[in-house]
Amino acid sequence: LMFLLLILYASYTDYTRREIPNSIILCIYVLSLASNNLIFERITGFLIPALPLFFIALKYDGIKGGDVKFLSAVGAYLGLFNLALVLIPTTVTAVVWSYVRSEKSAPLATVFCIGYIIFKIIVFLKGG
Repeated sequence: LMFLLLILYASYTDYTRREIPNSIILCIYVLSLASNNLIFERITGFLIPALPLFFIALKYDGIKGGDVKFLSAVGAYLGLFNLALVLIPTTVTAVVWSYVRSEKSAPLATVFCIGYIIFKIIVFLKGG
């Protein structure tokens, strides 16, 4: 529940200001220390998605530093496997968002939050 509240707040601020507060990112990192994922899952969830995004952000202006920090924090909390599963509906949401709103980019925390909720609904419906 705490993770959901944190990403909801990050989603709101990213949508309204296109900014993800460092305090939210820090709270997600702290929460990840208490997650029951294996340490390997947390480390790979932290590093593998964020590193390529970091290098892409260095080259292109569309990706901001807060997006990279946010992705690494949620990856540390969810672990690599669950993060990959959440990124599937997140990507679909981002594509639909950009198309409907005729924008080149979507606020990462907002589309991630929607993708996470879709992921949790699917897990719930499957009985997990």
